[in-house]
Order: sequence, then structure tokens, then C-alpha cells
Amino acid sequence: MNDAQRAIVSEALGRTSLGVPQPIDPDSQKIRTVAQGLTFGFSDEIEALIRSSLPSGPEYEVARDEVRKKLRDYQQANLGEAITLEVAGALIPSILASMTGFGAPVAATRLASIPRVAGVSAAEGAVSAVGYGENDLFSGEGAMDVATGTATGTAFGTGAQLLTGQLGRLGTKLLEFTRKKMGGADSAVQAELLRLQKATGLTIDEIIADVASGRIIADNATLSNAIKGMVNEGGEAASLILDASKARRSATTQQAQQSLRGALSPEVDDPNIIRARAATEADLKKQQSEAYQGVFQSGQTVSKDVADQMLNIISRMPAARSKLKELYDAGNLVPLFKENADGSITFVRAPTLEDAEIIRRQMSEEASGRFRAGEGAMGQTVADMERPLRKAIDVESPELGATRAQYSQMLTQNEAFDLGKSKALTMNVDDLEIEIERLQSNPEALSSFRAGAMAALENRARRGGTTLEKLAQEDVQLGAALRVLLPPDQAETVLRDVTRAAEATSMDKLIQPRAGSPTQALQREQQLRGSGTSMEDLVRGAQGDPFAIIKTMVNSVPSAQGLNDKQLSEVARVLYSQDPDMVRRALTDQTFAGELLRRAEQLASGFAQFSRTAGSQQGAQLGLEN
Repeated sequence: MNDAQRAIVSEALGRTSLGVPQPIDPDSQKIRTVAQGLTFGFSDEIEALIRSSLPSGPEYEVARDEVRKKLRDYQQANLGEAITLEVAGALIPSILASMTGFGAPVAATRLASIPRVAGVSAAEGAVSAVGYGENDLFSGEGAMDVATGTATGTAFGTGAQLLTGQLGRLGTKLLEFTRKKMGGADSAVQAELLRLQKATGLTIDEIIADVASGRIIADNATLSNAIKGMVNEGGEAASLILDASKARRSATTQQAQQSLRGALSPEVDDPNIIRARAATEADLKKQQSEAYQGVFQSGQTVSKDVADQMLNIISRMPAARSKLKELYDAGNLVPLFKENADGSITFVRAPTLEDAEIIRRQMSEEASGRFRAGEGAMGQTVADMERPLRKAIDVESPELGATRAQYSQMLTQNEAFDLGKSKALTMNVDDLEIEIERLQSNPEALSSFRAGAMAALENRARRGGTTLEKLAQEDVQLGAALRVLLPPDQAETVLRDVTRAAEATSMDKLIQPRAGSPTQALQREQQLRGSGTSMEDLVRGAQGDPFAIIKTMVNSVPSAQGLNDKQLSEVARVLYSQDPDMVRRALTDQTFAGELLRRAEQLASGFAQFSRTAGSQQGAQLGLEN
């Protein structure tokens, strides 16, 4: 013992009475005591090394012995508290390893693992003996301390882990039973669901959000082989999936059709849009015919200005004159004009509004025919003759002008409907966009155009089974055309419903027994099924459960052994569930009871691992004292 050590001892003796340790201020020693447990008894050496390396710091041995004396005095005065803090320090590495899942030594709970546990305990006991020992390591006493501490540390550490491990196994079984009785998640079912969740590439929160918006887990195309494999295995799960898939396809298809009709033909109640349009057209024609008859019934004659324009047209247009004569003869009408011997034209009676409208209509048709025939110049000439006559007629009879405008609107709507029915889905999408912009100024015509497109969509859906899938794709003709046709304020909702229906339809087609079977992919799914890792597996693995670790690492439990038919049925129910709360519980088991059980099991299962390290350290110190 050197002079510094003697001074320290003398000071300590001066603070005792009859050898009885007196309480000292413990505040500064609590952290040191925890650090001793954390570092297997090396914190005094570490602190001394740091202090001695500082400028004007004490000698290493002086600093080390000072720390040891303070720790010893604190332990003698506060034995229970000191042991508690030291054990707490010893548990910190294991707790951190358990929380992160890395570096945690494997805890064993079976008698067959005694050699392995003993080996780990021996290593921890030896390190503790060196750390807590105060004799020179290379002396005979130091070597004896290490040997004794190792032996006692091995015994205490091994015994502590085996005892608490057996208790933990009993507690785990009880907790598992309680979990099932209280409606908690089945670990095997949850593991499979989490495996499938990872296969989708979506987080749990994203999946739950999808379900809340109407998209179930089974709609995800990446799960097609997994679901098809479950169907191929038969049993209750297969029947459940096929029924759920059929119902899902029917419901989403109906919803998509309703959304499409609501956007493209909202005013049509008849399931047959063409029939509805024909009925509407017939009704409008009847109304217009009655309106015309009401105007012409009075036999109102026209002014001289209108009569002069009529005569000018008949005189200058021999073809029109011929057609008018034919029209009057066929309608059993009193002739309006006669052709004189010199070729001039004269009226044989006073022209009426009906006569003026017949000539104007004939000129309008003549102009349209010329334009369609490519005779633009002549068509323009005829149109220039028809226009002033129409204006003059409208001045004399505003009622006739309004009737004609309504009839013209009806014809425009009919043309728009026919164009939408025949070309909307096949015309160049850029041209379709221009046509939609052109019709914006005539809402009735635009509505008719969209209704015609809806009729074409329904016809195509009856002829082929891929219409919904194509509508959901924006990079194909049908899908691109739909996105142009839809009213902007309804596009998002309609496309969402169409996409849901397309996903459900594609999945239902694939999983039906008659569908082709991608053999290799299905075999791979059968190998993977039941091999997923549940949250329970992760917790147990982090706590050192060898079986959970093996399952997590190997991850290759065969399907027949991993999940039974009842469990597969539970998986299927979650995959097709439209209840976001149910899906959340199945994936996370976040019910209040489940959370309590999981925390309790974490403590029960982890205590075996934690107790080994603490037992090894305390056992080693007992060996050093004897």
C-alpha cells in the first residue's frame, strides 16, 4: 500500500465509529454505481484513465483507488440501493439490444440449451471478475479472483436465465391463450398478412387509408399469385375468396357504371341510352311539328320585301324551283308560282309564311348539300341567299324564328349524339379534345355528345370483357378518351370508381379456377405462405427466443405447416375486408387488450435474458468476496 492509499484509508477510518459505516452523500455515487453494472465493473478504471490524462490530473492509481473507495463506502452505507442500481446498469445493454433487435445474445429457455447459456454466463462472469477485482490480474491472487468469479458468475447467470426462462414460457402460453380469448390477433395470421403487406410495397398506414377510401387489400395486383394460390388449395378459404371476389367485382362494376352514367348521361333514366334518345327525338319532333302548325295555321301572308326575296330565289335557282314544284305537288298544296312563256316567274297567289319557310328550308338544305359535295363556292352563294330571307321572316314572325331555333337545336343535339356514339371513343384524342372545346358553347349539344359516347361504351362493354380495365389505363385509347370526355368536376370520382372496378375485375378473372395458372409463381407463394414474421416474432426474436430467431432468419416454413385452412380463411377475410378498423387491428393488434398483453409478454419473455447478465455480474462479485 502506497502513501496515497494509506491516506485514503485513514480518512475513511476517521469517518467511522466502531467500524460501523456511516451514511454518506450518495448523489455522486449513483451514476458511478450504474456505470459499474453497465461496464462489467470497469467504470472505475475508465474514469481514472480519463482523469489522469487531463492536465494537472491525479495519478491513475490515485484516481482509481479514490473512485473505488467512494463506491465501496456508498455500497456499505446503502447496500440495497447500490445493488439495485448496479443491476439496472447491467440490464441496460440487454434492454437496448432488445429494443433495436441487434446484438442481443440469444436467451434459452430449455434444458438442452444449458451448455450454451453457461458459456455466455462464463464469459460475462470472467469479464465481471476482471472488472470488479482489485488485485493485480497477473498475480496469483488476481488469477484466483478471476477463476472464482468466473465459476460463481457462471452458476448464478445460468441459473437465473434458466429459472426465469421457464417462468417466461409458462407466462407466454398463458398470454397466448388470453390473447385469443380476448380477440387479439392470431400471430400466424398476422405474420402472413404482414408478409403480403410488404409484397404490396405499401405501408400499413397506406393500406388502411386505401381501405377507408374503398380499395381493399385484395385489389392490389401484386397479390394475384398469393390469392390464386390460396384458391388452388381449396377448402373453406377458397370458397370464401371466390364468393368475396365475385361480390366485389359485381359491386365495383355497378358503382363504376353508375358513376360513368352520372357523368356522361345524367339525364337519361332508361338503361338503353339509344332507345331513350330516340324517344326524346321523337317527342321533340312532335313538339316542333305542332309548333310549326300553330304558326302556319293562321295563313299569314308576307310583306312585299319577303315576297320579292322569295321570287328572286325561285327565278335564279332552277334546281330549287324544280324541287319546290315537286314538294308542292307531293304535299297537295296550291301552287305558289308559274313559269311564263318568256321564262319569267310570277306568283299565282299571295305567298304566306309557310311558303317563305318552305323556300328558306329548301335553300338551307341546298347549301348544306353543296358543302358536303365539295362545292364550297356554290354552297356559299346559296347560303348568302338563304340568310337574308331567314332574317326577314324572323322580323315578320318572331314566333316562327323561335320555333325554328328550337328545331335547329334539336337537330344539333341529334348530330352530336350520333357523332359521340360513332366516333368519340375511336377518334384521335387530340381531335376529341378540340371537339369538346367546340361544343362548350352549346351545353345541350355537349351533353348529347357525351351521352352518345356513353352508349358506345356500354355497347363495347357488352361485346368485350376488358372495357373497364382499358378505361382505367390513361395511356391507351379508351382510357385517354374517357379522361377527355369526363366533366372536370366529376373526373376524379369516376376514375377512382373505374379503377376500383378494373382492379376487382382483373383479380376475379385471374383467381377463377378456369383461369390459367402461373405454376412457378404459385409454387413460390405456397413456399412463402406461413413464413412471414409477425410483430410477436420480432419482439421474441429481439428478446432472444431461439425459435423466433430461427423463423425470422430461415423464413421458409412450408405452406401446409405454416397455416391451416381456418387461418387462411382469416387471412382472406382481412384481404377482402372493407372495414379499415378491422384491417388495422389485424395488422397491428392495437386493441387495448392486445397492447397490454404484448407489453406483459415482452417483460415476461425478456426477463430471462436480462437476468442472466445481472446474475453473472453479481455472482462474480460474490466469488471475489469469498
